[in-house]
Amino acid sequence: MKPTHTTTLYVYYLLLGTFCAITIPALSLANSDVTSRQAIEVTTFESEGAQHVVAKMLVDFTPQYFLNMMSLSDENCAWIDKCVSVTVLKKRDTAQKLIQTHINTPWPFKDRDMVVTSRSEYDKTTKILTIFIEDASNDIPQHPDRIRMTNVYGEWQIKPHHELFELSYTGTANPNGNIPQSFALRFLKASTQQTFENLQIIRESKIDHRLDNIINHD
Repeated sequence: MKPTHTTTLYVYYLLLGTFCAITIPALSLANSDVTSRQAIEVTTFESEGAQHVVAKMLVDFTPQYFLNMMSLSDENCAWIDKCVSVTVLKKRDTAQKLIQTHINTPWPFKDRDMVVTSRSEYDKTTKILTIFIEDASNDIPQHPDRIRMTNVYGEWQIKPHHELFELSYTGTANPNGNIPQSFALRFLKASTQQTFENLQIIRESKIDHRLDNIINHD
């Protein structure tokens, strides 16, 4: 199930589709690239010819808050870096969705989109929320003005950490097209960092008041 392409780009849902879980080997910081800013750690590593990203930070919002924020991404996906729109194409059940995400790729590259299935699991005992994303590139026709990203796999997880919660993301995707590998890796790191910073800003400023009443409630 792991992709075997040579150039990969971070896909956000990400995004919500976030994700069928992929197995990630144990990381050695000596063999990976790590940047930290405002308690955000972003790690990139190569496995089987594909670049993967791992990001994590401590947050003071609950799994329910995060799940509800993601469920509203089709109304406002501004927290996802470079996101133009998120469209829920089909709800297969309450925990699984088919999602298309439009990404604004920096000039001179064409915009990208990705189609994924998103499946969420919440363990009430451990209070751990996991959102799995799996590629569904062939489920709908490709948009004529965009390049379809493929081999999209990832996993979001938020779990208790002392009095806070640890939010983490692991993922990979093939951007396709003629994107140089060096650019793709820079974009991967910077976009992941910015997405996590946006999550901090949203929580600190309480931009989405519709979510305020579920913070710290399980």
